[in-house]
Amino acid sequence: MKKAQNENNKAGEELHATVSDLENKLKNEETMRQDKEKQIENLDKILKENIDEKEKLIKEKEVLINTIKKLSEDINKASLLFEKRQNENNNKIREYKSRIQTLKIKINELHEEIKILRDNPNNEL
Repeated sequence: MKKAQNENNKAGEELHATVSDLENKLKNEETMRQDKEKQIENLDKILKENIDEKEKLIKEKEVLINTIKKLSEDINKASLLFEKRQNENNNKIREYKSRIQTLKIKINELHEEIKILRDNPNNEL
């Protein structure tokens, strides 16, 4: 009977040790599960922040694209206006050159008349 009791005690101790090992394993698994959940929460938070940042950057990109389009239009308008004014100025310069040439011709004619009058003070033109 003692032998059976010793065997029962030994079996009970082994069972207790096995249960204790399983409980420790379960605690370790639970700790690992909690750690993994925290990691997932952190990764979810980082992912959300990255998505928010991406959306913000997409909106900024759209604003910049619209700004570039508007600036391009403004540059085109300014370029056309500059070209128009340059053409107007070139036309005025041609007009002034023509007037100057006409005035030079008239001045030369007047010099000729003055010369004739000096050479022939009694003659009329």
